[in-house]
Amino acid sequence: MAVFMLAGHDTTANALSTLLYLLSTHKNVQENAREEVLRVLGDNLIPSAEQHKSLKYLNMVIYENLRMYPPVSNLILRELTEDLKFKDFVIPAGSLLELFVYGIQHSSKLWDKPEEFLPERFEKENANSENYSWLAFGGGSRMCLGNNFSLIEQRIVLCFLLRKYEISLAPNSIHKDGLKIKFLASPYPLELIFKRRD
Repeated sequence: MAVFMLAGHDTTANALSTLLYLLSTHKNVQENAREEVLRVLGDNLIPSAEQHKSLKYLNMVIYENLRMYPPVSNLILRELTEDLKFKDFVIPAGSLLELFVYGIQHSSKLWDKPEEFLPERFEKENANSENYSWLAFGGGSRMCLGNNFSLIEQRIVLCFLLRKYEISLAPNSIHKDGLKIKFLASPYPLELIFKRRD
């Protein structure tokens, strides 16, 4: 249980950090997300199960952040139990395979304008149809067990913050020309300004 809580804590905290950075530098996205939160939640501070499903734009914002800054940039090594043929290549059994999630999620072959923060790319009609091109939580039978918990936690935190605060990047931030990342998609010290809304 301790491993589960620890694994989910750092990755969700890092995801929220990068997302708050993106919201601070994309005011239109921040306002659109806030308007949806106010409209869907009304006077509720915490979304109900039904309201979680109705936060469509906020979900797109979260997914796009996880595409741009996956909390785990590489998936765990797997050893091939048999030869794997891929196009003209054969990877022999016993080889160790590791997926570079960050590279996949920033590939211009899979994503239009991959370096731009575009939450709308996750609208159903715009969703990327390539299998396994979004791997923020892995995929298939080895998908992260905590994916739904993390998404719920992110929605709750964002609903609270967007309702109460306008989020801005500190003017002297080391991130003013782009987010500086260290290990596990954790940003270097991130200074944000939370201005209370009336």
